[in-house]
Parts: sequence; C-alpha cells; structure tokens
Amino acid sequence: MARKWGRGSVVRRGDRFRASIQIDSRRFTKSFEREVDAWSWLTTIKADAVRGVLKVEGEVKKILFIDLARMYKVHKLRRWKEGTIRFFDGHIKSTLLPAFGKRIVSEITTVEIQRFLDGRLDHVSPGTVAKYQQLLGQLFNYATRMGYIDRSPMSGVERAMVVNSPKRVLKPHELRAFLESCEGEAAAFFTVMALTGLRRAEMFRLSWDWCDFEEEWLYIKEAKRGSNDMPMSPRVKTALLSLGPKRSGRVFPGHRRGESPSTTANPFKELTDKRRAMRTALKRSGVDPQGVTFHTFRRTFATLLDLTPGISYGVVRALTRHGASKNDITARYLHPSRDDLRRALLLLEEKVFARSNVVLFPCQVAG
Repeated sequence: MARKWGRGSVVRRGDRFRASIQIDSRRFTKSFEREVDAWSWLTTIKADAVRGVLKVEGEVKKILFIDLARMYKVHKLRRWKEGTIRFFDGHIKSTLLPAFGKRIVSEITTVEIQRFLDGRLDHVSPGTVAKYQQLLGQLFNYATRMGYIDRSPMSGVERAMVVNSPKRVLKPHELRAFLESCEGEAAAFFTVMALTGLRRAEMFRLSWDWCDFEEEWLYIKEAKRGSNDMPMSPRVKTALLSLGPKRSGRVFPGHRRGESPSTTANPFKELTDKRRAMRTALKRSGVDPQGVTFHTFRRTFATLLDLTPGISYGVVRALTRHGASKNDITARYLHPSRDDLRRALLLLEEKVFARSNVVLFPCQVAG
C-alpha cells in the first residue's frame, strides 16, 4: 500500500526552524538552526517514504487526556470566541474529564469511547452526545498531529444518531397555561425567559446590576452579540421582584439557595433543575412536551411579536437582538424608539394573558 503524505512545512520558532510533515496519520517534526537544513530534512523524509525505508525513531510519547485537553485549548485559544471557550470548558470538565481525564491517550480504545457515548444516551439527548463525539474527534485528531498516537480511535466510532425535533412554537393559550403551572423560582425564571426572549445562557448570566427597576429597563451586558438593552415589562418586573430582597450577584445563581458554590459538584445543577421544572409544568398544564426546549420560548417570543398587529419588523429585530446580515442593509437602519419597544411588550402580554395594559407615555401626558 502506497504511503500518503503531505507537502510539509517549515515554521520559524524563535531562533530555530521547525520542520513538520504528516505521513500515514503520523506527524514527523524536527527543529534546525538553519532553514535550508529543515527543507533538506523534509526532502529526505519524503524520499525515504517513497522507497519504503522510512524508520520511526523512538516510542510514541505518552500524555494524559487532561493534559491533552489543556494543550488543545491553549492551541485554539487565539481563534476561539468567548462562547466557544465556555462550550469547551463546560463539556470537558463536566463529562469528558471524569471519564477519560486520568487515562493515557494512547491507551484509550474505540470500544471504550463507543461504550461511553452509548451510556450517555441514557442521561442526555442525542444532540449532546453528538457534541461529545465532536469534541473527542477534535482532541484525538490533535493528538495524532502531535505524534501522541498513530491513529485516532474515533475512526471506528459510530456516528451518534441525532433526531431533529420539530421547531416548536407555543400558542398564546399554551404559553399562558405553562407559565401558570410553574411554581417557585421556576415561575420567575420562565416568565422572564418567555417575555424577554433571552437565551438560556443569557438567563443564567443575568445579574441584578443589569436590572433597573426605576426606569424599568434591562441592560444585557453579556449577550451573544455584545451588550443589548431592552424594556422591562410589568410581568417581568413583578417576577424579578418576587425573588426576594437580594440585589447582588446573579439573579439565577448556579447553585441551590442555602448552599455555597463550593458544595455544588455539578456546574450544570441549576440547568438540570430548571429542565426538570419545565417538564413538570408542561405535564401539569397539559401542553404537549414534544419539541419543547429552552429555545422554544425565545422562538415563541419572536413569533408572537411578529404575528401581533401593529408591531413592525424593526421592533421584533430589536427585541430579539439579532444582528443584520450582510445582504440586509436596510435592517441596519432600523432603530425603534424606547416607547415602541415598551408598547410591543405590552401588546405581547395582552396577547398571551388576554388582559389589557394601558400605559401613558410622557408625550401623551403632556398633551
């Protein structure tokens, strides 16, 4: 069987030149003082590969999985965005490190990985398992390039079957029944999420410092697309005030009340509790739970706003805090006023709860 190899590359590292080439899923690297010596070495390696006399010197270097994950993060840190870093840290620390953290990378087999992924299907969704498989593939491919393993064990792992659930949008009476069935802190959580359209990550990052109860305004300082501001509707204000007198830190902390963060072993405990509360409220309200996720409430928020008469596209885009595409130049010129945004949220509450909210703006009072 003919060998497969790349062109090879020479990169300057300080005062030395690092030559690198990949042949048959194995990466060969060597440092030289002169660039001409590096290119000469690459030529020799290619010639030996063609003649079939290429020798592998030394043994495969050993590295723990936890150290490999740290190296890969440092390697990608300059290219990754903040959200990608949180995604990587969250899944690595909560799931992958407990399973493979203290294992030597070269000793991890395809059978072990397949057994791990199949076992996770009993606890999380197939989509989450697919994310685990994606991360493992990236890590083992990096280990192959660095010479820690000859071949990635992910090549024999069966791809996780992801069932695409329908993009569910709740009707007004379904959303009202669900919110009325929520209890305790979950009632405030889902009321704020459903009537503001905040993303799940933005909800858990929501801080009391961002809530201006006098001006009735929310300052979303750590949003997906930077800093965003939006009005605070009457029901959202009531839901936030119902959480108690605490006015520091996060509104929905990542641990139970009465516990210190150090006693919480699982960083996703609060997320698990909210997901369990959502399923309980759906069952109690009689709403079909098929396809209902955290993002369903954001999708419902945008859809109900768009279907409400008197609310323009510019208002919907401003409240959902979506960025304009390169081809949608007009959207960049749409900047609704604060009064327009408040009016839209009041109409949304009226549509969901079938109650009329009358508000007088300063210009109407003066008139």
